[in-house]
Amino acid sequence: MPLPTIIIDTREQRPLFLDEQGVVRNGYTTLALFVRTKLDYGDYSLTGLEGLVSIERKSVSDLRNSLMGEHRRFVKELVALGQMKRAWIVVEGSEVDFTGYPGMVDYRKFRQMLVSIQVHYGIPIYWAGTREGSEQFVFAYLTTFLKYYRQGKL
Repeated sequence: MPLPTIIIDTREQRPLFLDEQGVVRNGYTTLALFVRTKLDYGDYSLTGLEGLVSIERKSVSDLRNSLMGEHRRFVKELVALGQMKRAWIVVEGSEVDFTGYPGMVDYRKFRQMLVSIQVHYGIPIYWAGTREGSEQFVFAYLTTFLKYYRQGKL
């Protein structure tokens, strides 16, 4: 069985799995291949399955900006992601990090926005905590998706 090829969007400023020189970090090299390609939506996907599965990665501040400042662009992305077979938003941080953000809207309004994303667009949100947590989740999710896809279970 060929190794999975994980696509990393070229617009990702600090891509997961790669070191500062763009080399795949040890530990992932024998488990998957990685390519940098522009994705229409999301930051991570699988070669040949870009229209079926995608993961949008956000930092806490990026999520804040997407919800408050760049809302129209983010809604367009949510609509596209919501039409895929599987999509996730992975946040490098915790809800506590977000709600404690200086100048943030009140907690109830924030909570409602997140619930709306999950209910209206059908996109779950995973709070990864750290960059390493994001990396582990993205890798595990995409490789597991591919496994079930190859078995005809998706």
